[in-house]
Amino acid sequence: MERPLGVSIIAILYIIAGILSLIGGILFVFAIQLLQFETTGISVIFLPLIQIPFSLIGIVYIALSALQLVTGIGLLKMKPWAFILAILIALFNMVPSVMMFPAALSTINIIGLIINILIISYLIIRFPR
Repeated sequence: MERPLGVSIIAILYIIAGILSLIGGILFVFAIQLLQFETTGISVIFLPLIQIPFSLIGIVYIALSALQLVTGIGLLKMKPWAFILAILIALFNMVPSVMMFPAALSTINIIGLIINILIISYLIIRFPR
């Protein structure tokens, strides 16, 4: 089965997003070591309170980036599981836009929502049977 151009574009977008998320995740994990903190007084007590959330956010970003990379590669190979995974990732990406929609009506949220709806619609239509 020949891969449609739209599937190739979506796959490349997932791979690019995966690479960028991987970089972001690595930066989050190591950002706390790059920042200069005072090691005297009260700042030593609060340092773990800053390190733990940064590390957890970084780990989540790294896990999501791996998922996006695997999805992009799977879409390029026209694997049925990659279509399902891509739809689930697009649904997951819609959650922040929908949650912030009433309060923060911004162009970025609307564009992100539209792009994810288009990705989901296209992948459902092109799902390999």
